[in-house]
Amino acid sequence: MSDLEAPETKPPTKYDAWAFVIIGLLGIPILALGIGALVLPPGISFTLIRRGLNENRSSWLVLGVLTGLLWLLFLFLSGRRIFSGARGARPPRSGGPAGPGSGSTA
Repeated sequence: MSDLEAPETKPPTKYDAWAFVIIGLLGIPILALGIGALVLPPGISFTLIRRGLNENRSSWLVLGVLTGLLWLLFLFLSGRRIFSGARGARPPRSGGPAGPGSGSTA
């Protein structure tokens, strides 16, 4: 058989269906961990700051502020990484000077 011919497809088995079920069930805890990572740190930070102010405990206040700042830093860095796109897949600039290896023969 040459490389250009389509490979023979075999009919799906019962194991293929179970693979989708297992992957779907594994996704539920991962989703719960992601939601927890977004919700729990601000709640902990708010509680530490509020109790630190009510009970005049500066250490709890500082810990709450640090927790909140670390959470915001984490959100900023992950958002920047997610929304930046692929780093090496930038299109070539047009209209600029032709550098070495650009293919121009001028």
